[in-house]
Amino acid sequence: MPTIMPVTALRNYPKVLSEVAPGSPVFLTKNGHGQYALEALADHERREARWALLTSLAEGELSARAQGFVPLDESGLSEPGGHLIHLSRAALADLRAIQHAATREQILHSLRAAAHLPDVGLPLLAALGIPTDVLYLDVSGYFPLYRLESEELRVLRVLSGKQPVLA
Repeated sequence: MPTIMPVTALRNYPKVLSEVAPGSPVFLTKNGHGQYALEALADHERREARWALLTSLAEGELSARAQGFVPLDESGLSEPGGHLIHLSRAALADLRAIQHAATREQILHSLRAAAHLPDVGLPLLAALGIPTDVLYLDVSGYFPLYRLESEELRVLRVLSGKQPVLA
């Protein structure tokens, strides 16, 4: 049950702040209408991270729709043998931006394994709580987001750094 208080309750702000807890924001009203929300910083950071992840995923989807997929064998990133793997232009740019060649190769190796072992990937549904068939891998702090379609692994994005939603 949400805590709802008039904005005038801020005169006793320690009491208002004591009502804020993770997963339990306080809503402040002005003239009987919702005006403000106070929430735990962890909740705010989690929502921001989720939004950033959804935005990146949408960019990968849009890139794939607008420009199609590039077969890994034709990407210039790998030796032949990645015929089951296709990259969106956004994913290709993500991989090219990785400075450390060994890390990039480790990601590609993991994607090759995922193309042959579909159960390797983790469902993004578990991290986001919304229906999606997108899977992800955690490879040395990088997160390839992909979908399995008709015996092909289609990579939408490769996100870098800490992803609190995925970790």
